[in-house]
Amino acid sequence: MQRIRRFFLACLIFVLLALFRILILTVPFKTYARRLEDTFSQKSKLGVKLQNGYARLIGYTVTKISRCTPWESKCLVQSLTTKFLLRRFKIPNTLIIGVGFEDNAEFISHAWVNVQNTTVVGGENLEKFKQIKSFIDK
Repeated sequence: MQRIRRFFLACLIFVLLALFRILILTVPFKTYARRLEDTFSQKSKLGVKLQNGYARLIGYTVTKISRCTPWESKCLVQSLTTKFLLRRFKIPNTLIIGVGFEDNAEFISHAWVNVQNTTVVGGENLEKFKQIKSFIDK
């Protein structure tokens, strides 16, 4: 039964990655950023341990599936997908967007999602980035 649930979760994530990739390519960021700024503060029926477990499972699955997509599924696509699913599970989370510079002085940006003090998606080399915007669900 658990394998079937994980399979359906993986299929859902694959579809969501595609939808958010299309969204990023067709809609200006400020348009869908307004929706991200809507704070969801619904109480979850899950305990803190279960919330962290589900968040890690979602983050892990999003990261794995994003490597298999035929389109580019970089950090913003992964973060939007993860945030969408965490909102559906009513798990408090924060999507963070940061900017920084590469070693060759090239400007870069990055997005990641935190649940409590754990980064569930996009947690590589975060010390390079200065946080410029965060979208919080409590």
